[in-house]
Amino acid sequence: MQPLLTKAESTVDQLAELIRTKCTDVLKNALAVYSREALMLPPHGRADFAAELLASLDETMENPEEVEAAWAAEIERKMSAIR
Repeated sequence: MQPLLTKAESTVDQLAELIRTKCTDVLKNALAVYSREALMLPPHGRADFAAELLASLDETMENPEEVEAAWAAEIERKMSAIR
């Protein structure tokens, strides 16, 4: 028989995992809906939307040198795969 605290911790962990799973499912569904709607925009609308999304990524980047290094590593990885 598990001590009461251990049972409660286990229940909380299970609940947290359930919430993470459900939230992930909801977000995936919302993303699918928004993606379909975005793809129905005219070309200039899609371009504007894409530019806005890309700009939002730039805002969250803390270190441009790390981004550059990551791209360099990715390019090298792909070149090595081709060789």
